[in-house]
Amino acid sequence: MMQEIQQGRGYKHESGVDCLKLHLTHLGADNIKERRAGIKEIGMKFSGIDVIEGQVVII
Repeated sequence: MMQEIQQGRGYKHESGVDCLKLHLTHLGADNIKERRAGIKEIGMKFSGIDVIEGQVVII
């Protein structure tokens, strides 16, 4: 993740910390539900975002 940030693909979070956004919508809803259910659950639990519809901030 640090390499991505160092290469300019990160952004500054409102708290001032360097972050990434996890974007999975291109995988499709069925794929996420069937093969990445754990990631979907973590997104909902910690950020309230369904990764089928949006991006999760990774700090």
